[in-house]
Amino acid sequence: MAADSSLLDSSEVVARCAIFPQFSSNGIRESFAYDKLLYFREPKVKTTPKTWLLSVGWRAKLTSETDVHAYGCRTAANSNGRKAEEANAKGEAVVPLQDTVHYLGYYDIAVAAAIAATNDVYEVYAENAPELGENAHSHIVFRERAKLEKNPPKSARRTVIVDALWRKAAGPQKHICGCDEAHRVFLEGIPLDAPPVEDGSVTPG
Repeated sequence: MAADSSLLDSSEVVARCAIFPQFSSNGIRESFAYDKLLYFREPKVKTTPKTWLLSVGWRAKLTSETDVHAYGCRTAANSNGRKAEEANAKGEAVVPLQDTVHYLGYYDIAVAAAIAATNDVYEVYAENAPELGENAHSHIVFRERAKLEKNPPKSARRTVIVDALWRKAAGPQKHICGCDEAHRVFLEGIPLDAPPVEDGSVTPG
């Protein structure tokens, strides 16, 4: 991969925000699934080779736990604001907790762990990708290798990457946003699992 000033060095750390109910298991709203927390999405603009993105916050720009929590709360608030605008345009109401999302904490992931998850099908790296005024916004990316053998095990290799990231993650650092105080009892009951403890994982902040 060519040198790119937006690429994050292997010494960096990123934070993955836990936004409820995006991390919930299918069909079980009040639950936690790490593969949902670490769900990579294809970008809106397709790329060649194909890439998949996981939004994270760059800890070099979010230097304290308070900074990450503020970033996560803004992320959820921005999402809810867009949903409210769309609902208003349709003359519909937004039902709290049912139609809204809520930041509940974060997990740290070392960029070195992401790079180490590179395999024979996907290259893995992290890049800074500011958006919506958030300079810390970044991505962990896995990019399909240009020359692959016929019918490579793409899905299996993506699963291996997600599993590796989860095993090397640290956290959670839990938080309830100020705007969610009215829902604190409910939100504090939502589980945020801890990754398995392994050598080489990020030390919890």
